[in-house]
Amino acid sequence: MDSSSSAAGERLHNGMPDLPLIDCPNCQCRKLKGMKARTKKNFGRFFFVCLTRQRDGSGCQFWRWEDEYEEYLITHGHVDASYQPIFASNMKLVQSQVIPEYEANQANEGPRSPKAVQAVQDQILQKMNKLETIGREIVLLLKLVLLASVFAVIAIICGLCKIA
Repeated sequence: MDSSSSAAGERLHNGMPDLPLIDCPNCQCRKLKGMKARTKKNFGRFFFVCLTRQRDGSGCQFWRWEDEYEEYLITHGHVDASYQPIFASNMKLVQSQVIPEYEANQANEGPRSPKAVQAVQDQILQKMNKLETIGREIVLLLKLVLLASVFAVIAIICGLCKIA
């Protein structure tokens, strides 16, 4: 198992998902590289590719979108069994459970267009990302409180030692 990744679902300062970069499973010549798409259709979307792959499609053929790469890592044992996929990769859950429930509640409006469904999915993912950010901030705050508590206990112990 590759242990180069930190907590599940984290993102680096540049927004890149903090997933382990493994040796290319096709050619084993180099580590994969994470990149951000610049095409109009997929602008800002992350993908992982072998460094020997060329823009014209020649070279090694290993290439995966972020969610596909994440699933590859999970199914091939490159992340711990306790790993939880990042929110953006939970689109299958959103599509299979949340959207049908939402649509059932909106049944009196008639059938929904694909653009409307996509808009709802985007709203849900935005809310999930906000929740993820809030959760990370809460965890950071709890770590700071714990650290302050440890320092307070140490200060009390040092104070008691000086009195005695």
